[in-house]
Amino acid sequence: SSLLGPARFSAGGQADEAPRARHRTCADVVPSEVDTLVVKRLATGTHEDELLRLLREQDVSAGTALSAELLRGTDGAFSGTAFVRFPSPEAAQSALEALGPRPRLGGRRVHVEAQKSKALLGGREMEALLSQEELAAVRRELDRFLGDPSAMETALPVVLTPRQRKYAHSLAEQHGLAHTSRQGPSGETYVHLAKVGDLATGSSGGGGPPSPSATSGSNATIKSRSSGL
Repeated sequence: SSLLGPARFSAGGQADEAPRARHRTCADVVPSEVDTLVVKRLATGTHEDELLRLLREQDVSAGTALSAELLRGTDGAFSGTAFVRFPSPEAAQSALEALGPRPRLGGRRVHVEAQKSKALLGGREMEALLSQEELAAVRRELDRFLGDPSAMETALPVVLTPRQRKYAHSLAEQHGLAHTSRQGPSGETYVHLAKVGDLATGSSGGGGPPSPSATSGSNATIKSRSSGL
């Protein structure tokens, strides 16, 4: 069954919107296909260079890491989760086997696992392609949704560009949200988000596509782009 629940129906008996092809979820990618490990429960004061140093001190295999990227919230604060990239999937798997799932790094017990979704890999690319204004518009929408305990699902503004929608999918994956691309009654594409698992603590909210007038506030200055997905 779908994580998003049954489709909504209008008074005429027609579905209000139909999901398009669903983005890959954590269960779709096996550890041997990715070159990145996810390290969780790190101290909030951890820096990239410090994490790489701790890995080198822990084990030779873990010391082959090429880079570390800290996951930050919409307010810029470090969330305690980092993505550590290795030269190959084999190197990442060797490091995981050497570290184990619960190693001690920096004096505290952390959780290490293989990155389970390739959707996370597109976020950094989009950050390089989008302006700060465009990035901030997407972050505001997710921050508003995540910060509203009464909202179980939502639709992002239809004025978001294809690249902004791709960035929204990446952020949604990072925050454990179910995310799909959908089309409204007039054919406009938008991103639908839903809280699942531990995030699903509120009552159901609206999930239909917002009208252009409803998005004319903070997103009115977003530039339109023809290139994208």
